[in-house]
Amino acid sequence: MPIQDESVLRKMEAEIQKALQSKNHSGKLREHVRAVKLMADLILDDQQTWTEGEPIPPMPAPSQTEKVQLSNGERLKDEDANGDSIFDF
Repeated sequence: MPIQDESVLRKMEAEIQKALQSKNHSGKLREHVRAVKLMADLILDDQQTWTEGEPIPPMPAPSQTEKVQLSNGERLKDEDANGDSIFDF
């Protein structure tokens, strides 16, 4: 669901006004400017996400022809192994 640009722009205007009012307090000024930057990023990211006419490419289907290479029946000879169990390490 895209964010309404106009409402975000109004909020940006309000934050800019607050920043202008607190220009003598560097901490508050930076906080308001950071909020404006975040809202600008929201608009920019939202426009990139919801651009029309750009089809999403389909994901490639996993290949059905890939086969797992089976062992040729030879067993490892290890003195610690004690049988045909899959838990023999």
